Amino acid sequence: MLAVVPFRPVAAQESDQAPTTVGGAVEAEGPQCRAPWTDGLRRPERFTLVMECVTVTGTVIDVRHETDGDLHIPLRLDDDPGILNERNVTGQRGGLLVEIEPWQHGATCAALGCNLMVGRDPSPYCPDFCSPRAGDRLRVTSVIVTDEEHGWNEAHSPTWLEILAVTPALPGPVQILPAQPAPDSEQTTGPATSDIVPPVPPQPPAPTAPPVPASTPSSGFDPSRYLGQGDRYNCSDFRSQAEAQAVLRADPSDPNRLDTDRDGIACESNPPPRDLVPVPR
Repeated sequence: MLAVVPFRPVAAQESDQAPTTVGGAVEAEGPQCRAPWTDGLRRPERFTLVMECVTVTGTVIDVRHETDGDLHIPLRLDDDPGILNERNVTGQRGGLLVEIEPWQHGATCAALGCNLMVGRDPSPYCPDFCSPRAGDRLRVTSVIVTDEEHGWNEAHSPTWLEILAVTPALPGPVQILPAQPAPDSEQTTGPATSDIVPPVPPQPPAPTAPPVPASTPSSGFDPSRYLGQGDRYNCSDFRSQAEAQAVLRADPSDPNRLDTDRDGIACESNPPPRDLVPVPR
């Protein structure tokens, strides 16, 4: 397992930032981070620097293709060097958000700042390592920043990403072999028993749980006020979970990323009242 390491400043004449291992030894021939740390970020004013360069390993929680062209990969770290915060716990299921920009994996960019990335070459690890699946093991080298609009920390526009191990394929159907006759020594000598299995009486259908009633937001809340403004609002901008759910229901494309795990429930940690009827995504 590769150690998770904090950034150690390198010599001034070096143009890139190199990750270090525990004990301060620089990885030989290892990937280096781009310099300055804002290089590759569409909207650098949106981010605050946490660590200039770090290499981490972990397991993919899920993979989300966002409407603006970003690829979001929450990563459950093997070891946290102090880069996860409370919003990573509540908004990314305890993972570090690895965010790959559209220019890095050749996707169409449909968001603010796309014009700044025109003409950039895709990242060298795409397309080979840009299609991980939930359960895959990754090694990521990146700057770590805080997304000030959402509050969590990210490996944004990572310099290097590598799939270390893929999720095992599900086994095929089990082959049921016909029953074999018992050896001669185990043959019974008594009267033969019937091979006919008595029918099983039908079972009454299991009772179904009543649907979860949807709570309504507080009086006077108008979800249309939050539409058509891009990725502007966070869960903290809503007084209750039901208010955030009303906005998600009004625009299931979820430009504000209120439903980060895409289960149809927005801002699950927000206070009541709650609307827990999922929105189809």
